Amino acid sequence: DGLLARQREYTAELSRLKAQQQNQSAAAGRQQQALAQTQRQLAESQRRVADLTAQLDDERAQVAAARQQLARPVASPAEQAQRQQLQAGLEQRERKIAEQQKQIEALRSQQGTYSQEIARLRTQQQQAGAVQGQQQTEVASVRSELASARRQLQETEHERGGMEDRDECDAPVRADRGPDPEPVLDLRVVRVERGKDHVH
Repeated sequence: DGLLARQREYTAELSRLKAQQQNQSAAAGRQQQALAQTQRQLAESQRRVADLTAQLDDERAQVAAARQQLARPVASPAEQAQRQQLQAGLEQRERKIAEQQKQIEALRSQQGTYSQEIARLRTQQQQAGAVQGQQQTEVASVRSELASARRQLQETEHERGGMEDRDECDAPVRADRGPDPEPVLDLRVVRVERGKDHVH
């Protein structure tokens, strides 16, 4: 009964640990998906910042060229009209540069959030890996204990079966031999004893 109780206890513990392992594996899978998605978002944000920075540099170069032209003296009414158009284009480019700078700043701030999330997810992965390693050690230990309990139970059942076989083998021998014979009374001795009594 003690061995059976131990076997049931180890089996229940093994089932519990396996359920924990399944839950940990599912959680690890979700963390890996979240990590991969965040890494993709970070890479996309970095690519967007690189594109905007290149556009910003180009806009700044054009603004610098426009300012140089505006700094020149105007010699004719045609040049005056061209100057007005150039001034309007310059103002538009400057507004675009300001917008691009805001977008870049927002994206870089977003990149910081992505980087923090990636660091957090990686820390969780490391912690989960340590827990999974501990669970694997516990599972191996419980499996060993369960196997030992099963072997002991089998040995006990084998010993009980051997004793029952010996009892069954002894029973037919006693049955073939039959009951012990009753003692036989020697009548000659009785007659002699009676004759002695008669003489006296």
